[in-house]
Amino acid sequence: KHEVLFPVCLPDEGTFDRLDTFLEKHPKYTELSDRMVLNWAEKSGVWRQKGYGPNSRSCNDKPEKHFGVPELDNDSVQRALLMVAPMQQRNYVIMEVKGNLIEDDRKAMLATFSDASFKKVADVVV
Repeated sequence: KHEVLFPVCLPDEGTFDRLDTFLEKHPKYTELSDRMVLNWAEKSGVWRQKGYGPNSRSCNDKPEKHFGVPELDNDSVQRALLMVAPMQQRNYVIMEVKGNLIEDDRKAMLATFSDASFKKVADVVV
């Protein structure tokens, strides 16, 4: 059985630092987040209006995209990844700080991984 981990954390409390540490210790997990899409775009050489430097993001949870590519700017890529991810049978970390805190958003994401082959785990950090 594969695991889908939903970190439930307070914003701006080291959430993404904690995630980075977790992923270093557990390399079999794949991060699914807007930050991950931004990192993928950078590694793929996709131009971004603000660049990719350390001061290019106001937020890791929902960073501004500004690629000038509609599919990247309007979240089509994220939606496509979430449609395909359950078919891949991997361990995932759903890193949506706000989304994992809000019940309706969390329920919608849980429905994406409704297959019985996924164990859904909330990792509550206070």
